[in-house]
Amino acid sequence: MSKNIILKNHVQLEQNIEESIKYGLKLIELKTELLNSTEKTIVIEGLLLRACAYWEKFLEAEVIYLIEMDKSKLIEELELPCNSVLNRKIIKSILFSNVYRDFHDIDKSKTFFRTFITDNYNLFKKLTNEQIKKTQTVYKLRNYLVHYSEFSKRKLQQEYINNYKYSVFMAPGKFLIKSSGKYFEKLIHNFSIMSATMKKDL
Repeated sequence: MSKNIILKNHVQLEQNIEESIKYGLKLIELKTELLNSTEKTIVIEGLLLRACAYWEKFLEAEVIYLIEMDKSKLIEELELPCNSVLNRKIIKSILFSNVYRDFHDIDKSKTFFRTFITDNYNLFKKLTNEQIKKTQTVYKLRNYLVHYSEFSKRKLQQEYINNYKYSVFMAPGKFLIKSSGKYFEKLIHNFSIMSATMKKDL
């Protein structure tokens, strides 16, 4: 398989993320008579959820492409004959047909990556701790938005205290539009930064 398809996956993610940032910042700057603060928070929260969806779609494809580049670890792990023919559709079926997998928490997924992706193509090894930490922040915001549970709220509150020194709980949208959307921009842009880090020297 050509590396071009991997690069195309990265380009698509980065374009989607940068468009989301551009749209979000434009909305945040609108005068309140055009879009009030409540409306802004709703839209920004939706854009954060969309960015997470883009990231998850990217990761699912990326894992399949990287395994396809060198199938030896997958064959070894599944104890298949060395001459097994595994195309992209078969790899996808093996990985996703009978179990739900998500890779958005890169730190928790490292074991999976090491098990099935050869070292030469394990692009996730290039990601920095700071990049992974920002992604975990995004997913604390995302988890609260999709569950509104007390557990997800406590996790997000602790994130505010530990990393932003905010002791009072804020709805994700209010947090993201603070200071002209600086948190929204930095956290969402981190998806593009991770993509650029992974594809460097590919």
